[in-house]
Amino acid sequence: MSDLKNIFDIAGRGMSAQMLRLNTVASNLANARSVASSEAEAYRAIKPVFSTLYADDLQKSGVASVDVVDIVAVDRQPDKVYQPGHPKADAQGYIYTAAVDTEEEMVEML
Repeated sequence: MSDLKNIFDIAGRGMSAQMLRLNTVASNLANARSVASSEAEAYRAIKPVFSTLYADDLQKSGVASVDVVDIVAVDRQPDKVYQPGHPKADAQGYIYTAAVDTEEEMVEML
């Protein structure tokens, strides 16, 4: 019976990690067309960082699972677009669009 518990625990952890990964993709896609009045306020895509968890007796059982270590912002600069009539334009007439690559996010969703 302990083998089944391990199987379900491993599957559950894997599904939780996938759910978190898909939630970050959904958040990125939802904010992909957002604009801000400064570079600091602009949305940046986020990505989860995973780590492998090994069982104490890995040599005997071969059991490994996954854990989410962190969620980090992608190091990508937002685009600066000249739109002086936009309500969020800064004093120079620029807005900053979200630093999200929608094509990359769609592939990440697969």
